[in-house]
Amino acid sequence: MIKLDLHMHSWFSFDSLNDPDKMALTVRKKGLDGFAVTDHNVLQVDFEGLQKKNKDLIIIPGIEIWTEIGDILIYFPWKIGNVSHNTREILENAKKHGSIAVLAHPYTRRNEEYPDEIIEMLDGIETDNSHNYANHNRCLQLARKSGKPCFGGSDAHFLHEIGNGTTSVDIDRENAFDKDAFKKAILKTASPSSVQSSDISFYGSQFIKYARKLKILSRK
Repeated sequence: MIKLDLHMHSWFSFDSLNDPDKMALTVRKKGLDGFAVTDHNVLQVDFEGLQKKNKDLIIIPGIEIWTEIGDILIYFPWKIGNVSHNTREILENAKKHGSIAVLAHPYTRRNEEYPDEIIEMLDGIETDNSHNYANHNRCLQLARKSGKPCFGGSDAHFLHEIGNGTTSVDIDRENAFDKDAFKKAILKTASPSSVQSSDISFYGSQFIKYARKLKILSRK
C-alpha cells in the first residue's frame, strides 16, 4: 500500500510559489510515498528530471485544465501544446492517450449537476480535496451514483498544505514505478482521505494570483 498526494501546484501555476524540489522534500518529510504536480493549464515541470533527483518517490505527471463544466485533472498527460478547454475534447484525448481523467473538486463554483455523458467519460471523481471540504458528501454521492473511483489530494498552493489530502493505492512500491501497473491499481483500489485546509491559504493563493497580474510579484 502506498499513499500519495495527487493534487498540488508549483510556481508554474499562477497562484502558487512552490518550488518543485521543495515540494518533493516536503512530501518525503511528511512520510508520503509520492505525489502529482497538477499545475493550472500548463506542463512546465521537468517531471523526468524531478524523478531522477528523487528516486525514492513516485512522481506522477499531471495538469489541471479549466473547462466549461469545471476543472479536470489529467494524470500521465499527452504532450499538450495549446490547451483545449472543451471538456469532451479533453476527455477524448485522455482516453486516446491512456491518461487518467478525474473531475477536480466537484461543485466548486458550480451548484448544478454534471452532464451524465461527461461523467461517464471520466475515470474518477476527486471526492477528497482539502479546499473543497464543504462539498465532500455531495462529491461522494456523485462518485457512488456514477460508480467512479474516488480520488484525494490537498490542492496545495503552499508547502505546509501538502498531505492534507491523499490517495492510498494497493500496490507495492516497486511496482508503482511501472506506469501501466500503477494505472491499473489506482483505478481499482484508490482510497482517499482529507482534512480541511485553512481559508487563509486560499486567500494567500488569491493574493499571489492578483499580485502576478499586477506584475508586483515574480514566479520565485
